[in-house]
Amino acid sequence: MKQDYFGVELSQSVQLALPLENIGTVIRINPDNICFVPGVSPSLLGVINHQGSLLWILDTHRFLNLESDFCSFQKSLTAIILKSSITGTRKKVALVVKKLQGVLTLKTKSESLSSDHLLWQCQSFFKKIIVENHTPIGIVDPDMMFQVLQTPINQ
Repeated sequence: MKQDYFGVELSQSVQLALPLENIGTVIRINPDNICFVPGVSPSLLGVINHQGSLLWILDTHRFLNLESDFCSFQKSLTAIILKSSITGTRKKVALVVKKLQGVLTLKTKSESLSSDHLLWQCQSFFKKIIVENHTPIGIVDPDMMFQVLQTPINQ
């Protein structure tokens, strides 16, 4: 079975596929406009004013426990707004990404991924990890991401 997703790249070895029904818009963010919020997860960079509403900015690398200093030295960040698929909710978060790939048509049945790959360590955030053209792609589970983001951190 084939399905359409929006593809993003976090690094050459880490690619994600986001369900199209959960995609908002792509935005560019000046890091100087991000307001730090103390006491939240370190993966949340802070909030910005986006079209009159507060929008959380997520350091996707840090959230997935991937090593990177990508966000720390950029003059402008590229982010894609991810929306919750739960009816009646208006939850949104901007995922900071390295590169946009656009719409991808992926087979949801594919070969398995070895357990030593970077994506394997964060598999709980994915509906599935597939290999397409020798490239592992994590199919994001947006509701699981929102559930984890809402979990209080231990101080």
